[in-house]
Amino acid sequence: MRALVHVPDPRKGGLPEPVLKALSKSFDCRAGTLTDALTLPDDGSAPPVVLLHRVDGLPAPGAAGDLPQRLRRFVRAGGVLVWSDPHITADVPYPFRSTDETTLRELTGLALVLHVGDEAMKARLVSEKAVSPHKIFVQPASEPGALATAIARRVEIASRSTPVEIAFEDKPRQALLCGRPFPPSAPGRTAILILNYCSLQDTVRLVASLEASGDQDFDIYLIDNASPDTSRHELAARVPRAHVISLSENLGYAAGNNAAMRLIDGIGYEFLWILNPDIVTPPDALEKFVAAAGAHPEWSIFGPVISRSSNPSRVASAGCSISKENGVSITQVNARAYAAKLPPAPYRADFITGAAIFLRQSALAEIGHLPEGYFLYFEETQWLLEAAQKGHPSIVLPTIKLVHHQKSHVGGLPAPYYLYYFMRSALLFGHAMEGYDADAILDNLRDGFLQNWFARISENAPDKLTFYKGLVDQAIADGKAGRRGRVDLEAIESGKTAGRN
Repeated sequence: MRALVHVPDPRKGGLPEPVLKALSKSFDCRAGTLTDALTLPDDGSAPPVVLLHRVDGLPAPGAAGDLPQRLRRFVRAGGVLVWSDPHITADVPYPFRSTDETTLRELTGLALVLHVGDEAMKARLVSEKAVSPHKIFVQPASEPGALATAIARRVEIASRSTPVEIAFEDKPRQALLCGRPFPPSAPGRTAILILNYCSLQDTVRLVASLEASGDQDFDIYLIDNASPDTSRHELAARVPRAHVISLSENLGYAAGNNAAMRLIDGIGYEFLWILNPDIVTPPDALEKFVAAAGAHPEWSIFGPVISRSSNPSRVASAGCSISKENGVSITQVNARAYAAKLPPAPYRADFITGAAIFLRQSALAEIGHLPEGYFLYFEETQWLLEAAQKGHPSIVLPTIKLVHHQKSHVGGLPAPYYLYYFMRSALLFGHAMEGYDADAILDNLRDGFLQNWFARISENAPDKLTFYKGLVDQAIADGKAGRRGRVDLEAIESGKTAGRN
C-alpha cells in the first residue's frame, strides 16, 4: 500500500476525519510536515503521495525559499502531489492572497489533482491561474468517499510505470514506461510517435484527431521530454490507448523521437509516423499515406502538405528545396499557394518538415536515426538529405493536408528558443554537412533572416531588441564553438553564462 502523507494547514487543521478514513482504504496514511513529506526515500521505494490541505498553509510571499525547486524534484522522482480543500468555493474570500506566487504556480502546475468545493471555483482557477481543467476535481465536503476514490484512481494511473534503459548517441539513459502495457500484445500496422514537452493540450487535441481516423490500425507512443509538470501522469490518464515514454531529461526533438524508435525496434511495425503535438490530422490522412506506400514500394519516406491554423487555405510547407547558394538557401515548396489547387501527383523534395514524417520502419536499417546534437531545428534536414543520398528520397503527397498550430512566433516576436536554436543549429549544420560553408550561412542569415526579425522586434517591442541581439550573439558563439544539446535560455535572459540544464 502506497504511503500518503497528509499535510494539514497549521492554522486551520486538516481534512475532515471521514475523508481521511476513506483514504486509508487505499493508502497508508499519516500526518506530517511539508518538509518531511517532500523528502525522497533513500531505500528505492516510491515517493509518497503528498496531500496538501488548504493552500493558505504554504509560505507567504518572499518566504518560499527553495520550495518550488523541491516540488519539481519531488514530482520528477515519481512523487504525487494532491491539493484538496472542499471548503474553497467561489463564495469565500480569494484563497491565494497570502501565498508566494511562484510556489502557487509550481503547486498548481505540478499537482496531479486539485480539489475544490464547487464549479465556480474551478472556473476561477482555470481563468485566473491557467490551471488545466482536467486536473481539477469538484466534490462537496459532504461526500468524502467520492474524493478518496478519485484520488486513488488518479494515483494508481500515475504510479503504473516500468523502468527501462534506452540507448542514445552519447550514452544510455533511464526512462519510465507508463500508460498502456508495453510491448503491445497485438501491434498495429503503424506506430505514431508524438513528442510532448509542456504541450499537453496540443497533444490531446492531436490524439483526438487521430482517433477520428478512418484507419485505426495504429499504436500511439507519447514521448514526454521531461516536462516540468505532470504531463507524464496526465498523458497516461487522458490518452489510455497510448504508450507513454517518460524521459528523465529534455534531450530535444531528435533524441526524444529516437527514444521511441529505438524502444520499438524489433516489434515489427510496417510504418512510423512522426508528428509534432501541435499538428491536427484529417480523418483520411493515415489511409492515404498507407495507400501511397503500397502503390510505390520504391519509396520509403513521405510528407504531407502543411498549412498554418492562422491561414489554413494556403500552403506553409509542401516539402523543402535546399541549395548551397549564399551558404545555404532553403525554400518551402509551393509556399503561399492554395492547398486545394495543388496538382495531386506525388513529387520529390530535397527534404520534408520534421512536423510530420511518414516512413517505413525497415528504412531505419539504412538511414539510421535522427542526429541528436542539434537539440532543435535542422536535425531532420541533415537526416533526410543523407537518407536521399542513400537511396531514400523525400516524397510529398499533395492530397494529404495537415494543419499546424505553430507557437514559435507569438505577438510579432520570435520565441527565444526558436531564435537561439535556429541560429545555432544552422551553423552546426554548415559544419556537419559536406559542401556547406558555415561562414557563408551566417552571412546569409544576417542579411535576411536576422535583419527581418530585428525589424519586427523593433516595431513590436523595441525594449526587447537588446535581449534578442544578445541571444543571437550567444547562439552564434555557441554554433561556432560546436556546442550541442540543450542550454539554459533563462540564464541567457538574466545575463548569466549559458549552461546545460
